[in-house]
Amino acid sequence: MVFALQRGDRTRLVRESSRLLLLLLTLLCFIFTVWALIGSKSRGWLREQRASTSGCATTLAAAVEDLSRYNLPLETEFSKMVLNRTQTTPPYFYVTFHSDWDGLVSPAMRANGGLFDAHIHRLFDLLLFREKGVLERCRQGRELVLDVGMNFGAFALYAVNRGCHVIAFEMQPNVAVAVLLASHLNGFSERLQIVPHPVWSESNHTLMYYPRTDNMGGTHAIPLSPDAASDHAVQLRTVRIADCVPLQSTIRFMKLDVEGSEYETLLGMLGLLKRRKVLNLVMELQPEPLYSKAVQLLYSLGYQCVELQSLPIDKTHDARSLLPYFKSKPATEADYWRAFNFHGNDLWCIPWFMGKGIQRFFEASLKIRHRCSST
Repeated sequence: MVFALQRGDRTRLVRESSRLLLLLLTLLCFIFTVWALIGSKSRGWLREQRASTSGCATTLAAAVEDLSRYNLPLETEFSKMVLNRTQTTPPYFYVTFHSDWDGLVSPAMRANGGLFDAHIHRLFDLLLFREKGVLERCRQGRELVLDVGMNFGAFALYAVNRGCHVIAFEMQPNVAVAVLLASHLNGFSERLQIVPHPVWSESNHTLMYYPRTDNMGGTHAIPLSPDAASDHAVQLRTVRIADCVPLQSTIRFMKLDVEGSEYETLLGMLGLLKRRKVLNLVMELQPEPLYSKAVQLLYSLGYQCVELQSLPIDKTHDARSLLPYFKSKPATEADYWRAFNFHGNDLWCIPWFMGKGIQRFFEASLKIRHRCSST
């Protein structure tokens, strides 16, 4: 039986439908408003978190003032410095030392137009420009870059020049001043925070180092010695990465080169690593047990690694095509030494999210694609 709607019934139906539609629109507006407010508060809270952790960083004026505290005469330190300009697009200034005061890093940077480990810069560009949305998030400060052991800032200044927000760590006070000076000249101060302390597994621990003139990049921190006051060693207070970087941060790229303190540095940022918030980590390898311990720690936290020098970075436009090169977890400690070249190579590590079955399928498909493209 078909019931015909009377004129009054049709009117009531239209009225009720209009009310329902208005109610739905009102509800959607309410949900959108709440979402916007929560997002605004979250962003404000994140800014507050970053502001609270920026207490680790220093300014050019404070760093210059600290030189006298470390018995580094201001006139002497500034007389060592050489102002240079990169060959990048756009160019920027960087500061090095005269070769008499640094026989390795400074001459190499000047010879390479401001770069030092160019293969790390190429990997960074591949990840920054080839993955959708990464550059925008980096420029907005939603994803950070860490340069731990920045030395004269070859990588830190390069990343800032690309538009990223960078937190950089350098324990040598005079070298930190050189990078702060370059940052000031380039107008990078808003996006580059420099922490002039050695990184360690715990904060407020006292370490020392002996200044070098043959290789400023080879300086390393060691435990405090009873003779430190009499043998011209520089004493410094340590910081943890976790105390200088908000736990909620996403680290798009981290360069780690602290001359033997890599394992202690990783212990000081376990929260970020356990939550897989460090998306790309590049670390130098040396033939010492602590380097092997650092690699084993990363694998125990769900990361997989590959030697950067073994990758065809210059021949690819898609970082995903490099996934088959990453090495699965070695079975024993001895296998770690066999799996990686611990004689100066750089290790690229990423959090490994995929299950074994999906991983094998993905690796196989990428290998097939690679073979097809090479024929």
